[in-house]
Amino acid sequence: MKKMNVKDVINRSVTIIYDYYNNDLRSWFDSLAENAAWYGHAIGQVLEGRQNIIDAWTSEENTLTFSLGNVAVNAVNVGTSCCEVIMTYNLSIHFPTGKVIPLFQRTHLTWTEEKTKDQNGKTVKTPKIIIADVSFPIKNHENSIYPKHFNGVLLEATNSSIYKHGNRIYLHGDKNVRYFAFLESIMYIESVKALNRCIVHAVDKTYKITESLADIEKKYPNMLLRTHIGYLVNPNYVRSIQRFKLIMSNGDELPIPEKKYTSVKRYLKELQ
Repeated sequence: MKKMNVKDVINRSVTIIYDYYNNDLRSWFDSLAENAAWYGHAIGQVLEGRQNIIDAWTSEENTLTFSLGNVAVNAVNVGTSCCEVIMTYNLSIHFPTGKVIPLFQRTHLTWTEEKTKDQNGKTVKTPKIIIADVSFPIKNHENSIYPKHFNGVLLEATNSSIYKHGNRIYLHGDKNVRYFAFLESIMYIESVKALNRCIVHAVDKTYKITESLADIEKKYPNMLLRTHIGYLVNPNYVRSIQRFKLIMSNGDELPIPEKKYTSVKRYLKELQ
């Protein structure tokens, strides 16, 4: 039997997160199975049944707005008609008083398939969420499975990873992780032959991806500047250009081949 389309389920999951934190609940409601269950972050916070979930959301007045950071996604098929998706992301909650709380959040969605009718009356299988679980990871500096000194502190997001607007790009990471990253969060991408990987140097962290610089250039033309065979650069993070090298905002120095130096310098000057 054919397994669920993981890429499709991932795109549906990320769309729900994007829409939800723009206070658009339609994709969330539309994706719920009739017997769906939602588990919130508070003790005893459980809702069962699609209509009960919808009624709970629509009956509650929401005065909050949100800023969503980059989304990292892990997904795996379980059998032929079930797919588990775990998304982690930085999130800022904006209160009407002006207070802002940054958090690191994890959302786990269990997808199954329901038989529905399409516009022509044909029976088709449609991915639906049967379980949604939202949690806030805690700080555990001991790097152990069982925390020895639990302090009950939520893992807060870094403000540098939160962007309200801008282009996002989709990147394949190691171990089946997918990254939906804001372009503004990326300083540069480096190709490392020894690792057979590229390394994304973001504002708040670095991570490995399996795609080549050529693949990224092809998927997202004119978003990043190819300054070298081994580098794609976000011009917004270039502090200065010196002879045959770029100085990035974090102090990193990136080489520029002699043949490219004049064109790179001219391009950066035109952006000013």
